[in-house]
Amino acid sequence: MVLTYNLRHRVVFRKIADVKRERELAETRKNEGFDQISS
Repeated sequence: MVLTYNLRHRVVFRKIADVKRERELAETRKNEGFDQISS
């Protein structure tokens, strides 16, 4: 039971980390796009 809980917790944590990474990528992409438009 503890093992399954740890696995589920780890999966949720990984999903949150992926969401954060995706947001950071989207922000950098948006900034790069603005830089290309201005230049």
